[in-house]
Amino acid sequence: MGYQVRALGAPASHVFALPVSPQELESWRSSGGRADRNFEPEKPAEDPAREIGTKLFRALFAGEIRTALRVAIGRAESGRTRLRLRLHFGAPELAALPWELLYDPDERSFLFWSPNRSLLRTLETTLERRPLAVRGRLRLLLVKSGPRDLSHLDLEREIVAIRAALAKLKWRCWLRIDSVEPDLVKISEHLRKHEYHIMHFLGHGGFRQDSGGELYFEDEGGGSLPVRSDLVGELLKHESLRLVVLNACNGARSCQEDPFSGVAQRLARSGVPAVIAMQSPVEDRTAILFAEKLYTHLVATGRPGQALSLTRQSLGFARHDAGWAIPALYMQAPDGQLFDPERTRKFPPCIRRTLAVAGALFVMLGLGLWRWLATRPEIAPPTPPPPPVERSPDCPSPPDINMVFVKIPAGTFRMGASRGDDDNRPKHDVTITRPYCLGAYEVSQRQYQAITGSDPSHVEGENLPVEKVTWEDAQAFVAKLNESEPAARYRLPTEAEWEYAARGGKVGLYGFGDDEALLPGYGNCLGGKDGYIGTAPVGQFKGNRWDLRDMHGNVSEWVEDRYGLYGSKPVTDPTGPPEGNERVRRGGSFRNTAVNCNAVLRKHSKPDQALYDVGFRVVRDPIPLP
Repeated sequence: MGYQVRALGAPASHVFALPVSPQELESWRSSGGRADRNFEPEKPAEDPAREIGTKLFRALFAGEIRTALRVAIGRAESGRTRLRLRLHFGAPELAALPWELLYDPDERSFLFWSPNRSLLRTLETTLERRPLAVRGRLRLLLVKSGPRDLSHLDLEREIVAIRAALAKLKWRCWLRIDSVEPDLVKISEHLRKHEYHIMHFLGHGGFRQDSGGELYFEDEGGGSLPVRSDLVGELLKHESLRLVVLNACNGARSCQEDPFSGVAQRLARSGVPAVIAMQSPVEDRTAILFAEKLYTHLVATGRPGQALSLTRQSLGFARHDAGWAIPALYMQAPDGQLFDPERTRKFPPCIRRTLAVAGALFVMLGLGLWRWLATRPEIAPPTPPPPPVERSPDCPSPPDINMVFVKIPAGTFRMGASRGDDDNRPKHDVTITRPYCLGAYEVSQRQYQAITGSDPSHVEGENLPVEKVTWEDAQAFVAKLNESEPAARYRLPTEAEWEYAARGGKVGLYGFGDDEALLPGYGNCLGGKDGYIGTAPVGQFKGNRWDLRDMHGNVSEWVEDRYGLYGSKPVTDPTGPPEGNERVRRGGSFRNTAVNCNAVLRKHSKPDQALYDVGFRVVRDPIPLP
């Protein structure tokens, strides 16, 4: 059977036969798109991606059409324009081929492994093509699906990478990021209530020859729920959606009989202007890198096609295989600009409005402060502090320093929250298998001075908690403790150990339960009317069930873990993600109101960042008693 190819707006055309057999296509898909890198001197290593790409190139570009391509490439390389190749498919078997692998044998290079070239797939539908451009603030919806009966994916790491890549847009008020549980009803409600422009699905995907593509959501028990492409198309048939990214295996795969059998193709048929999806299986680490680079380049360019081209090059350099060709872009929109990046670099309207409101409030607060200073009552002194914490005999102090420890028993608890920010969700079971000794108080300035010989604190006082310490400073303090007592093991608490201890083994948001009205008796937090307008001497407030003091407020406390989002599965003795650029702080501070002084809230900062409301407390291993 012959297929005619012609260039739009030009008389050139020719006929070609199907260049790639189903067996070759399946072989490449099953390999994850990676070339075989084994090398034997007497026999060159086979490269299926290059072989398929060469066949596709020779079929598509011949005669005058190849000449037109050379002219377009020349213009692009001279910097006068970018090369955008839009393929319109009239036969389903052609749409199923990996045209992203187009390989130019004369130039000995893949055609679309270049930042100045984009390949756009377009399917013929009866719907009017919607524009891609968004004029106002962007809104992105994250759908994370990790069914417990399927292989584990590091979805939390991907979300962290996406948020980091989009941080500039979010900070400038040009983007809002929301997330929703992988439940069809809840996703539908979110899309109906709000105007989302981008939806990113991260999880598992599949393809069946008899029924087509599918995505795996979660059922009520957390197990896998396969949802076919036609239902996904109906779910995401919303006028506001401009771009859908399916970071899942086989999201763009279709069969040779039906061009709309894949999930991406079905979304294009439903009217989504742009869909980026994987046309074969993809490795987890490749998918994470893909997400990070895609949104990094999208922020810089505002164009999904150009961002994907830059992402392909990043994947190719990082992985040294043909995984860069796995993502495919279906572009139904007549234009290719999602937003204007120059506009997002300007002073955003929301900040201008905020500054105007802040200026007015500043004037009002200034007047109010003046009146208060003229008529202020005397601030009542804090209530007398509770008696000192009783030492645990198997948790002694370090040599030559008075540091009280409390022994925390092993146990299991529910960590995190069921609602609120993504940082604090979801609730999940955590088991602590070994008892540990946790400092009853935050490290004081007297203790820090005795060990390090210095005090970086913003507000000085021997019994005040040390603050303006970095995570690295806290590690140096712990290292000196270990030098003074080599047989012991001092360290920062893990995040799980900290929250378990702060809750006092209970289920409430605070160590004393859920009634935040009781907080002023247990912690130095903003608005508590406790007589302190800054840090308080350590131990001035009541302790929790284990008599740990200042677990709420006073200073936020460094813990050992790198920052990363929680998973939903039970874990034992977790120590946080193995990689990451930020460390976690817990407990809130005197600057935080009650809602941000609980045992659940998480903050994160660079390990070299010093803040005037951040300190730490120490853990040591118990010693055996006779």
